Amino acid sequence: MGLFVPVLHETPRTLTSYIQNIFVLFSEVRSASVDALCLLSMDNPRFAVMSLDFLVDMFNDEIEDVRIKAIDSLTKISQHIVLRDDQLETILGALEVRRNSNAQ
Repeated sequence: MGLFVPVLHETPRTLTSYIQNIFVLFSEVRSASVDALCLLSMDNPRFAVMSLDFLVDMFNDEIEDVRIKAIDSLTKISQHIVLRDDQLETILGALEVRRNSNAQ
């Protein structure tokens, strides 16, 4: 599979689109992103709060390894965060979906 490689004259919007597409296509990129956010959040409470929505969203990833890393990451940064109701609903909903799909 060939990838489009942006050149220097590309606009920031094009580059952002390119990065988002790589993120969507490759679970390795999502997994590494979760690891990096966790590492940066462990010693930076403000960054932990900023990363929270992304980490919660990773509970819905199709790849189990990414979901497990998201769970581990939230555990590691738990001293710096407080889940909002909507985040807790997302987490519980994702866990319920996975539990039901494993039961079938």
